[in-house]
Amino acid sequence: MRTETTTFTGPFAKSIQKYLEEKQIMGNKIESYVYHLKSFDTFSNEYDIQFDFLTKDLINDWLRLHPNEKKSNQATRANTIRGFCKYMNLFDKKSYILPDGIYSCNTKYNAYIYSEKEICTFFKQLDYLSKNQPNKQRKNFSNQIIFRLLYMCGMRISEVLNIRLCDFNQEEKIIVIKHAKKDKDRIIPINNEINNLIVNYINTFHIFSDSNDYLFKNKNNSPYTRFTIYE
Repeated sequence: MRTETTTFTGPFAKSIQKYLEEKQIMGNKIESYVYHLKSFDTFSNEYDIQFDFLTKDLINDWLRLHPNEKKSNQATRANTIRGFCKYMNLFDKKSYILPDGIYSCNTKYNAYIYSEKEICTFFKQLDYLSKNQPNKQRKNFSNQIIFRLLYMCGMRISEVLNIRLCDFNQEEKIIVIKHAKKDKDRIIPINNEINNLIVNYINTFHIFSDSNDYLFKNKNNSPYTRFTIYE
C-alpha cells in the first residue's frame, strides 16, 4: 500500500495525508504508516464521530486486539496512532495523545532459521506452481523472481517491489536500486538464473510496457505491496 495510490476518506483524511507528506519529507519510509493509518481511516469513517479531534474512546476502540492479531502488531499500531495524535495536537490542542508504554509488547521475537532442505523445497514449490497453475501464471512467475532476489541478493522487499523495467540491465546482469538506504543508489549483480527468469518474465508480461513501468505490478498497473508478498 503506497501513499500515492491510497485514498483516505474518513473525517481525518486531510490531516492523515498531510502527516504522511511531512513524514516523507523528513526521509521516513512511510509504507507501514500508510497501511495502519488507512486501517484507522476506514475505522473512523464507520465510527460515530461527534468531534473534529481524536478522542480517547476512538483511539482505544481502534486499538482493540483483533482476532488472531499478535500483540507486536497491536504495539505497532499504537506507535503509529500516537505519532499522528501528537501531530493533530499541534493544531487543535484537544486530540488525545496515547501515553507511552500502553499496548507495548515485550515479547522477544525468535527468528526461525530454515534448513537447506527446507529452502530447496520452498523454491521447488515456487517453480512447480509457475508451471502448473496457468490461471495464476503472472503471480507465480513474479514469486519465482521476487523470492530469489530476496534470498540470493539480500535485497529488501521494498527495493524489489520498486524495481522498474529501466532499472534492469540484461547485458550487464545488474539491477540498479535507486534511493536505497540513506537515499543512495546501489548496483545489485545477479546470476544467469535470475537474469534469464527476468528476461523471460519481461518478454511474457511486459510486451507493451513502458520503461518506467514497475517490473512487478498488478492488473491496475500498480506495484505489488509488501503485505501482498507477505501473505
